[in-house]
Amino acid sequence: MSFHSERVVGEMYDKVDRVNFKPEYRESFDSRILMAFGSDFLNDVLEAIRQLKQEYDEDIRRVMD
Repeated sequence: MSFHSERVVGEMYDKVDRVNFKPEYRESFDSRILMAFGSDFLNDVLEAIRQLKQEYDEDIRRVMD
């Protein structure tokens, strides 16, 4: 038995086709996607990632202590 909503979001959910998605991680990432935004954007993103990683590492160290 399944529930079918009469609301718009429920109807949209019912219309979505299920697919058996299997991501392929062995292929190399297409660098054109990152470079499409320019090197300044990429540098800003990498700096934000570095900052998040540093904060994560500090939090993990605190938890481990």
